[in-house]
Amino acid sequence: MRAFRVFGRSIVDFYDEMFLLVGINIVWTFLSAIVSIIILLPLSFILSLIIGADLLASLLNFAPAPVAILTLFMLAPNPATAGIYYVTHRIARERRVYFSDFIQGLKRYFFKSLLLLFANLLISALLLTNILFYTLQPPTPILRYTAIIWLYGLFLWVEMQLYGLPLLIEQSNKSILLVLRNAVLLVMSDPLYTTILLVLLLGMSLLSSLLGLTTFFLICSLVSMVTNKALVERLREIRGEEEEEEIV
Repeated sequence: MRAFRVFGRSIVDFYDEMFLLVGINIVWTFLSAIVSIIILLPLSFILSLIIGADLLASLLNFAPAPVAILTLFMLAPNPATAGIYYVTHRIARERRVYFSDFIQGLKRYFFKSLLLLFANLLISALLLTNILFYTLQPPTPILRYTAIIWLYGLFLWVEMQLYGLPLLIEQSNKSILLVLRNAVLLVMSDPLYTTILLVLLLGMSLLSSLLGLTTFFLICSLVSMVTNKALVERLREIRGEEEEEEIV
């Protein structure tokens, strides 16, 4: 299937540039950890005010370990992550890459990646709040179906994240609304393709977590390589293209 072929090619591309990507991933780890901690501290305080400290503590008891939560925030859009996506986007477009490309991508998409991050947090909070609201109510058929609809919305939003940063870099028009719109269209136009990629990425992350220090060395490089390659191949298939071409 196409998703497996794209995933395999992405692993090969990663291997070809492994030393550069591992080095960039180490720098990314430190920068993203700093950004994530800066965001997580005020976010946890705001959530404790909105939903209460006891409920927040209860939710965290069901959530992954703090290290896993921090990893998720690190993989969310931020300037350092945009830098690494810029490098792997160039690899997906079969261009030469250097460490300076990471710095260039970080600078070029600094503010846009932060806007995408805030949009991400806002919509995620909205979806999770509605899911919690309807699941904590006394069970009725209407509330149950409403909760399922919101759960589907959350799943769609998670799948959209595979295309968010790749689209931001690929598009000539860097509008965040356009990025989100195009991400929805890509997911809905071939949901099976995106779902298989998501499952493969989750499986890869789970497997790599058994090896230790994978976040430190390679996780973002691998994820960004797969998602950039997936976007490039998907766009070429949609347009019937052979040559590279940016979307507007």
